[in-house]
Amino acid sequence: MRRPVFRYDKVDAAERPSFYDMFHGDQHVGTLTRRGSSGSSTYDVRVMSDTGDVELMAGSLRDARALAEETYTQSWREGAYTARGPVREL
Repeated sequence: MRRPVFRYDKVDAAERPSFYDMFHGDQHVGTLTRRGSSGSSTYDVRVMSDTGDVELMAGSLRDARALAEETYTQSWREGAYTARGPVREL
């Protein structure tokens, strides 16, 4: 069985909207924050890197996760995560 590359931990905060911490392995690499009410929610997507954070927006949690994963993977391949080492194609 193949383990997922990314993990999301939901955080419910009393004073701010729910958000998800995004991890690649054990390293925290991004945050997905819910905006708006449940009927019209959008998500702020923040992916962190050594060369600067990328902030994006998505219309659903599914889209936010896909966007965050694509953004992280692309910047990792471009060498934006020196501490993580080079990307290896499987």
